[in-house]
Amino acid sequence: MDFLLGPKQMILFQAGILVFGMLLAILLTPLCRRLALRFDVLDVPNHRKVHQNPKPLLGGLAIYLSFNTLLLCLWLLGYIAKGYLTQVISIAAGGTVIMLVGLIDDIRPITPRIKLLTQILVSIAAALIIAMADVTLSIFVADASRLLAFLVTVIWVVGITNSFNLLDNMDGLSAGVGVIASVSFAVIGTMQHEPIVSMLSLAIGGSCLGFLRFNIHPSKIFMGDAGSMFVGFILASVAVLGVYTRVTEVPRLAVMTPILVLAVPIFDTASVVWIRWRRGSPIFLGDKNHFSHRLVSFGMSQPRAVLFIYLIASLMGLLAILVSTMRVGQAAFLLLYAAATFVIIGILLGVKQRSKD
Repeated sequence: MDFLLGPKQMILFQAGILVFGMLLAILLTPLCRRLALRFDVLDVPNHRKVHQNPKPLLGGLAIYLSFNTLLLCLWLLGYIAKGYLTQVISIAAGGTVIMLVGLIDDIRPITPRIKLLTQILVSIAAALIIAMADVTLSIFVADASRLLAFLVTVIWVVGITNSFNLLDNMDGLSAGVGVIASVSFAVIGTMQHEPIVSMLSLAIGGSCLGFLRFNIHPSKIFMGDAGSMFVGFILASVAVLGVYTRVTEVPRLAVMTPILVLAVPIFDTASVVWIRWRRGSPIFLGDKNHFSHRLVSFGMSQPRAVLFIYLIASLMGLLAILVSTMRVGQAAFLLLYAAATFVIIGILLGVKQRSKD
């Protein structure tokens, strides 16, 4: 496709994918909201949640339908090359497995312990689906066995899929971070001459953006486990599908590119697990120790806390884009800057947490 379109046409084409995905989600989300209200698929507030009233949960279904409708249109129009078709189908199939299991939990909630185990198992199953279609980690593949690449791919997909599920704890948070991450991957995919990465990224980004219209504070609908896990899985798969060493002078540091793009959900998950482990609390029980919750404890409102996290996610996305354009020393400095940012945030949040305790 990149050989058929010039730079200006490529920009218009990519913008069209984003806008079309957004419009589909804008049309489908109200329909899914009415469906959720009709069949009482609601998220009822409790002591560990921040919303005050029951909210419809089928936003994830709207995102899923928007994304797959867009993929179908791109395929019918001939924009998905035959060489990538098997991989795209595997990603769509793995995402369908993820979405259906999440949807079952949204409709009939299960206990936290069983829920965590189920999420991990279904994430592994979905990761295996894409890995068998050769959607595996390509960075340093010449230095490692295919088995190692396969195992790292499964671990990555399982981790990112569930990290987005944990991140979905405040209005607009998971969807907004998903938009930022997808746009970052799209830019990187374009720079690395990976049009399929850009297309998939913008398809999920547009779907999240349209849903976000109804999910910003005060939200009218939640994406639920079906949506958060689906978005996480697609972004994890897109990250694996990309090749980050084609036009860079820092191939050894390129492995950090997807980690930077998805640094916010990774940080949120790692910090929550660390806090629960230190306190001796079960890691599968929800609480208010997430990144967003602790920002609110600083005195931020929910919208400002979410906006702050958007800014951090955007900064990490920008750093990821810059890493592939710089020399080794410059790229290493950016990575240290990114690490220092999260260390400082972690220290500040930790001090606040200890003062509360």
